[in-house]
Amino acid sequence: MPSRTTRPITLAGPDAAAFANAQLSSDVLSLGTGRWQWSGWLDPKGRVRALLQVARVADDRFVVVPRGGDGETLANDLKRFVFRSKVTITLGDALHIADGDARDDMHAFEHDDGTLVLGEGDASIFIGARDDNDAWRAR
Repeated sequence: MPSRTTRPITLAGPDAAAFANAQLSSDVLSLGTGRWQWSGWLDPKGRVRALLQVARVADDRFVVVPRGGDGETLANDLKRFVFRSKVTITLGDALHIADGDARDDMHAFEHDDGTLVLGEGDASIFIGARDDNDAWRAR
């Protein structure tokens, strides 16, 4: 049974976009602020190590939501590739996932309380919701 919580990873700093673009399989540089996209983190042979949702919540700040797998391991592995990049990688607390009202497709919004809302057409996913529910699994 899938977990009802996730541990988001925040990439922040002047080089966050370039770092994410170099590490992830999607074109992160073209991702607009307030938008999200699916991405993957690949091993050197091109196999998917982790499937992710990447939200650009500010020009220099991304929230990466692992969809399965261990967020702590992923964050630690990403830190190994920072080198001289001006980016900080922070692992968030375990947050509940819940279903929400419809939002613009691929829209990303972060509430003042840290709840991340990812629009998915006829519904949305709330990461950091106070009450978890399983409706998002059906979709």
